[in-house]
Amino acid sequence: MSDSPPASPRLVRFQFLTLALLMAGYTGYYFCRSNFPVCQTMIQDELASRGMDRDAAKLGLGSIITLGALAYAAGKFLGGGITDRIGGRRIFLAGMVGSIAFTMLFTMGSTLSVFTSAAVGNRFVQSLGWVGVVRVVSRWFPHKRFGTVMGFVSLSYLFGDALSRRFMQSLLELEFTWRQIYYATAGVLAALFVVNLLFLRESPVDVGEQEPEGAPGNLYGVEG
Repeated sequence: MSDSPPASPRLVRFQFLTLALLMAGYTGYYFCRSNFPVCQTMIQDELASRGMDRDAAKLGLGSIITLGALAYAAGKFLGGGITDRIGGRRIFLAGMVGSIAFTMLFTMGSTLSVFTSAAVGNRFVQSLGWVGVVRVVSRWFPHKRFGTVMGFVSLSYLFGDALSRRFMQSLLELEFTWRQIYYATAGVLAALFVVNLLFLRESPVDVGEQEPEGAPGNLYGVEG
């Protein structure tokens, strides 16, 4: 097949904007993900102060990590099919809203059962973020650039965890409680949600540009 015509300068600008929004947004997910391990000791102390055995509290909070990983894996399978139907942008934004909601729900809890439900729910909705990213990238960039673009977006794993932990370290130095840290991290993700809601688009068609040609060997043939 012949090469596709070069992208217009306007499309290239929107592609860079889309990449920046996806990277920033997925980095934001980590502010509501890394807050649990950062605050785990303080949460354990609170449970112990309420009469729960300290070792039992430690074990219970530790099990959240395992259950959360299972919920995250389940969300990947379910989220993929849903994303194909409703679009990457919507599922990416929905994951943000869900993560903010579960983060706030976590702060309202005072028992291990509430903490577990909120944390596991958070991990489940956060799994929607990555499938949304992949879907949006597939619409905005030509198939010959998928590897390069996804390589850049994957840096969000490193940026997100590092930046969020540094941010929370600063809050700990200011003697924030764990609930205040959760409020702050939810606020960061909420701000990034608003930015993505305003500027992220599902495909170039939404801004009057032509969608890049799909892979010629894709399942759907010439229809893409």
